[in-house]
Amino acid sequence: MFLLKKSIFLAIPYSFNKPKHKIPPSLINQKTIMKKTLVFVFLIVFSLYSHGQCIKVSESKNEKINGNYSLLETKNFYGHPVYAHTNGNYFIHRDDDNWYINQDKDSPDENPLAFCNQTSDTIPLTGWKTIDGAPSPKFVPDCN
Repeated sequence: MFLLKKSIFLAIPYSFNKPKHKIPPSLINQKTIMKKTLVFVFLIVFSLYSHGQCIKVSESKNEKINGNYSLLETKNFYGHPVYAHTNGNYFIHRDDDNWYINQDKDSPDENPLAFCNQTSDTIPLTGWKTIDGAPSPKFVPDCN
């Protein structure tokens, strides 16, 4: 009886019980890590490009600061990015503590019209305050 069971087991092909191509676990982990890394890098690049190139300011009491602002290639006195209004007379940029809207391209804290107490690398969309106490302007990361 014992021999009969053993011979039946041997009659089943070995490849039937085992997968044909076994992928080593280290290779599976490498592929998974690579896929997740590529997705993460893509999301970062997309978010920087979509939010970092152009911003629209609206609903400000001071109509002169409303409009589109584009990222300039130059940096301000503090080494941070500068966004210029399409008319070229107003700028959005920051020092080491705050973001500002003013008319001085090099010095962000010189006679600001509005400010935001944040130090992020991209323009904050919320948290802005005007110097004269008027309602804060609305910021949208799209110039269309």
